[in-house]
Amino acid sequence: LHRPRRARPHQCRIGAGRLARRAGAASKSGGVLSMNKAKGRSLSDFGDLLPAEQRLLEACSVGTPTFVDSQRPSERSIENTVRAGVVAFFAMGGDEVAVVHHRGIDLVGAWIVDTLDLQRAEIRGNLHFRHCRFDTQPTMHGCFLNGNLSMCDCIVPGISLDGAKIKGFVRFDDSKFIGSVRLVNAEIFGMLSLRGS
Repeated sequence: LHRPRRARPHQCRIGAGRLARRAGAASKSGGVLSMNKAKGRSLSDFGDLLPAEQRLLEACSVGTPTFVDSQRPSERSIENTVRAGVVAFFAMGGDEVAVVHHRGIDLVGAWIVDTLDLQRAEIRGNLHFRHCRFDTQPTMHGCFLNGNLSMCDCIVPGISLDGAKIKGFVRFDDSKFIGSVRLVNAEIFGMLSLRGS
């Protein structure tokens, strides 16, 4: 009887070899081996920051609120616009260039464009929005938030938190939700408040 030969893991050995050669080349040249990051996980992915985004960058580094306006914006402008991808970038901790304080994000008076996509993301600090307006529905289902979540006096086209785990409180006080607020199988370790919404 002939025993079938086992397939050899050529691809794994080749991949490891290439990685070793790259590491060796980087070491000889005095460089650092850099691995590619997912899009949206480096500050450089966003190009030139808008004025409100620059404020967010500065505030996140020291853990203070980002004051774009004292009131909820009625019109979008270059001064009050913040891209949702930038918010998500800071929510997930930033990078080695843009370090985020453990207090997280506290954004006040901004108009947030595009979709805030934090589904299945690990959010390291608080996520606070006050007097903000969202263009589209944020999606946060399956995320883990090691802090508090609040959207107070905001206009939001609904939000999905199905299966999310939030270690702090959730406050949606005095906000207008145009769509549904989904919390199916969500775990909230603190209080849930929708007073005035």
